[in-house]
Amino acid sequence: MAADTARKASYQRQMEWRAQVLRPTLIGTAALALAYLVAGVTGFLISPLYPWDGLGVLALCAGCGALLAWGRTALAAAFFVAGISQPVFYAGQGYGIASPANAAFLLGIVVTGLVVGGWFLGMWTAGYCLWMLGLAWGELTGRWTPPGAIHDPIPMARWLLFWWALFIATGALVWLFARTLERAAEIARGQTAALEGTLHNLAAEPGLDTFLGRVLAVTAGQFGARWATLWLYDAATDTLRAPLAYGDGQIITPDDPHGAALPAPVPAASVVLWQEAIRTRRPVVVTDLANDPRVRLRNRLLAEGIQTLLVVPLLQGDVPVGQVSINSIERRRYRPEDLDLALALAQQVTLAIQLGRLAQRGEEAAVLEERNRMAREIHDTLAQGFTGIVVQLEAAEDTLATEPDAAQAHLNRARALARDSLAEARRSVWALRPRALEGGDLAGALDRAAQALTAGTPTRAAVHVHGVPRPLPPDLAGHLLRIGQEALTNAVRHAAARQVAVDLTYDPAAVGLRVRDDGRGFDPAAPAPAAGGGLGLPGMRERAAGMGGTLTLTSAPGAGTEVRVQVPVGKESP
Repeated sequence: MAADTARKASYQRQMEWRAQVLRPTLIGTAALALAYLVAGVTGFLISPLYPWDGLGVLALCAGCGALLAWGRTALAAAFFVAGISQPVFYAGQGYGIASPANAAFLLGIVVTGLVVGGWFLGMWTAGYCLWMLGLAWGELTGRWTPPGAIHDPIPMARWLLFWWALFIATGALVWLFARTLERAAEIARGQTAALEGTLHNLAAEPGLDTFLGRVLAVTAGQFGARWATLWLYDAATDTLRAPLAYGDGQIITPDDPHGAALPAPVPAASVVLWQEAIRTRRPVVVTDLANDPRVRLRNRLLAEGIQTLLVVPLLQGDVPVGQVSINSIERRRYRPEDLDLALALAQQVTLAIQLGRLAQRGEEAAVLEERNRMAREIHDTLAQGFTGIVVQLEAAEDTLATEPDAAQAHLNRARALARDSLAEARRSVWALRPRALEGGDLAGALDRAAQALTAGTPTRAAVHVHGVPRPLPPDLAGHLLRIGQEALTNAVRHAAARQVAVDLTYDPAAVGLRVRDDGRGFDPAAPAPAAGGGLGLPGMRERAAGMGGTLTLTSAPGAGTEVRVQVPVGKESP
């Protein structure tokens, strides 16, 4: 059941991505058809089918657009590819197999791979190859005589093999590229949803067991697993015990009727997979459960139909806390992005356990403060980082059909942002100085954050420094950096701004930060949504108040937004 649900969700996400690619493709094709009709009126282009060919393409785009609006994405894509190929067929028949006009078939293969994909791409590529074979046979037998017709079988065979090799290579490359882009977009959206869901639970759930159970549920759902089990390490007895698990749609604890299903404690020294995960600080994957000697409880796992095992270490600094084991009933290949997400979710489990231990020691106030800080820090690092990833993926989608090199550059930026965000989140969780401030000043860190978030997008950001820069206390600089990053993220993600100006002002007794954008703006007096309101603005206010400063927000619908922070500070840093 869980696997079927995961497959359906994956298919739905693929259809959403196909629709995002098909929509601009239809608009671009319609624009080219209009340009062709205008050129024909001026006499620049002459075609025997003019103007019916151009009008037919316009009608095709309109019909496919209607199907797309009705939610029939696959049908719209199939009709578009089939219809747009007709002029290509005509060109091949009219100009001959040796004509460069046959390169137009490559465009049909690219469009097919992007908007339909899968087995249809292979079928369509094979159809193009058969059509070229028909063209070759027609020229050899004299059934039609295009300009430069070839009647010698040997040169004809060379041309035919050339076009076949080009078609097949193009189809394979487009298939690989489309799969990579689909997977990247799916991972980014899945990671964002999973992390936001656990972050919300962390801030809202009063009970540690409830939160941990929900994280296990999110983890199992994200990876399409049947079971997700939490194991905690007891240093006093050197054992691993399983106090909590999620499986078959329910959270299992020792106190409920299903508690007997939890595994018994085991000596930690005998759990080879855990020892390896702790030593490498990375997840360990087992795909050959029946023959892997590292696996304990092999017979029990095989009897339950488990095919793939993923062990994720739980670490508090260098201190082992335990592990999360994720058991899937299907053979799975985990990508590096999947393993990074598993580590991020496991980190939240570790932090939640730390909070629980603090509470048991009677430090309720410290727990509340740490929870708020952790929620704010995760929001200011992972959420902002994934915003940048989504921005880069959307930019890649926009340029994929016309500028493959630019699309690849966007994908590279998205990959780099994912790695940097995960590293920065780990540092933030442990209250370390932001890496962007190491070896540099606040202005430089703000500028790097702005450029990373807006690279390859229509948004342009500029950082200006006023006054005489001077070193700031680490905490103050870190809070100002996070406020600036949040304001930049809001400008790109929510305001659709074209221009963002960041002003950093050093006065003798204060430091000020102002972020202005020309986006859509909003009404600050309007009530926040009941759900999904986010932690951004409250987090910025908390940071400003914690520094003894003030935060002022000015905005109006259609008039952009300005965030201004003023913090008192001595002439010299402590």
